[in-house]
Amino acid sequence: MLSHILSTCFRTASHRSSIYKNYIVLAIGILFFLSGCEIKSAQVERMEKLASIMQLATGREVGRRLQNAEPGLTGPTIAQILIEYEPINNYTKKDVYNEIVAILKKNY
Repeated sequence: MLSHILSTCFRTASHRSSIYKNYIVLAIGILFFLSGCEIKSAQVERMEKLASIMQLATGREVGRRLQNAEPGLTGPTIAQILIEYEPINNYTKKDVYNEIVAILKKNY
């Protein structure tokens, strides 16, 4: 009888601990998912829309970094987009630069 009571207690405790483990894993998963969800500011969205017209014939985009506007230690940080391009075919960096400048002059 005592062994039956003890085995029942251990099964119940084991079951509870597995439920708690599941909740802990679920909570960590939700926090991990939400930490990757960054809300873009209106300024960044506007700059992305303006940058989307950059369809270069002399180069291709190889990287893009976004920074939202936020308060900083020495003052507010402004919203920024850094887009990196590299030349394609036989074009040079100067050709890519000149094409970007021409597009910016035309559209802004």
